[in-house]
Amino acid sequence: MACGTPVIGSAVGGIRHTVLDEVTGFLVPPNDPAALAERLARFHRNPELARAFGRAGVRHVRTHYTWKKIAQQILEVYASALRDAPMRELSAANESLATL
Repeated sequence: MACGTPVIGSAVGGIRHTVLDEVTGFLVPPNDPAALAERLARFHRNPELARAFGRAGVRHVRTHYTWKKIAQQILEVYASALRDAPMRELSAANESLATL
């Protein structure tokens, strides 16, 4: 998507959350070659649709997947984990770090 290429992906794992179906590309059921072929044919028949999805993909990536945004999200995960960790686990971790 970052290169302006529309995406056709199986609706599994992280792809389901990354590709916006019918906006930045198409999500197809896993193990469904007929659905994949139909979406490829749709782009072939309508190159302007493919270009529009490509432009939408670039906008989506630039909005949601910048290095700054990803780093902030990782920081939030670590901060949340530290907030939720029992104090004795933190003490044990600090003791382990002190021996390094």
